[in-house]
Amino acid sequence: MKHFFRVTWRNIRKNGAYSLVNLVGLAIGVACFILILLWVESEVSFNHQFAQRNRIYVVMDNQTYSGHTFTFGATPGILGPALQAQIPGILRTVRSSWEQQSLFTLGHKAIFEKGNYVDSSFFPMLAWPFAEGSPSRAFSGIHSVVISQSMAARFFGKASALGKVLQVDNGDAYMVSGVIRDLPVNSSMSGDWFIPFENHMKKNPWLYQWGNNGILTYVELKDRVDPARINPRIYGFIQTKDATAEAKIFLFPMSSWHLYDHFENGKSAGGQIKYVRLFTLIGWIILIIACINFMNLATARSEYRAREVGIRKTLGSGRGKLIWQFILEAMVMSFLSLGIAILIVWLLLPAFNQLTGRALGLRLNYLPHLAGLFAIALISGLAAGSYPAFYLSSFRPVKVLKGVRLSPNAGLIRKGLVIIQFCVSTILIICTVIIFQQVR
Repeated sequence: MKHFFRVTWRNIRKNGAYSLVNLVGLAIGVACFILILLWVESEVSFNHQFAQRNRIYVVMDNQTYSGHTFTFGATPGILGPALQAQIPGILRTVRSSWEQQSLFTLGHKAIFEKGNYVDSSFFPMLAWPFAEGSPSRAFSGIHSVVISQSMAARFFGKASALGKVLQVDNGDAYMVSGVIRDLPVNSSMSGDWFIPFENHMKKNPWLYQWGNNGILTYVELKDRVDPARINPRIYGFIQTKDATAEAKIFLFPMSSWHLYDHFENGKSAGGQIKYVRLFTLIGWIILIIACINFMNLATARSEYRAREVGIRKTLGSGRGKLIWQFILEAMVMSFLSLGIAILIVWLLLPAFNQLTGRALGLRLNYLPHLAGLFAIALISGLAAGSYPAFYLSSFRPVKVLKGVRLSPNAGLIRKGLVIIQFCVSTILIICTVIIFQQVR
């Protein structure tokens, strides 16, 4: 192994220009692949910060008009308490207004902030971490407000916000009863303030009618309760209260809120998941193009390496050792490219985060990320180095040392790889331009 590494390092140093082109080419492909995977990870890990996410559901309803079924997230204001009281298997329910913007005032400071009116069970259900206060005392009174760390900093700086008073919409004064920690961007739950839901009901008395849908209702099931047992029991629940109501309700799991939120004719029909799959495919295509580029450059130098192979075989080196030598060279190049790729990603992440609206990070101290980076380098090295290794190690010493022309098929294979590489690259560029024009 020491000999293999020594020879590999000598080849890299001796052929500086070739090594640099190969390193940079592979590094750019790996960097693009890493950026795409970071975005995909953010998408598929939506709401993973909530420990009970597998037991939390939002109540959706289907309404049929003119033979077509439409799906909505709005429910009656009195649905939640009724479900909790009458349907076994439900641990707790939470009612929430849709996110809205209100003017908060502290002295001469007035800022518009976004938030929701929610039930007190909202914080225990989500196990939302508190920076100040506690979930059990979140709403100590009807004129209490829980605010985020960001909002607390905007109004009170580094001072404690607990017990301070804010005026809302130039009306009632609300006392800060808790400060919650800011959630990651990849969360379906958001808001900088939360006020007891009773205030919203008082302002909107029509929410007491079963035929009016205007709020969100969340449900947390008891442990090991199958939602398939609950859905048939609640499907016609609203009709038992108001026979004229159209809404037929069902539970929609938190794990599907972000990726499968598109409904057609009353049934889930995908959503953001199609973009996750598309960009994952594009990421692999880019990585494959980079590996093809590596293979092309390696096989293009076959004439140069042929004499080396011939002499080493003459001196007793078997084909197996040569294969390992060339694969090791590819692996070393791959891991060096990974280092350059990490630098490229680090430089591009601020702009990439601005483009995607995320707060992505490499987090090199996070074991799954380290394992993923190692796997990318390993796969790239094996994929890019396997064909050159088997091809170069197949040379016959007698022919090589006599200067006989090598296999004519090598040129055809290399040309085929170049054609594939350019075709796929051109298709990706055309698709990117079309999508960019459509977005604009």
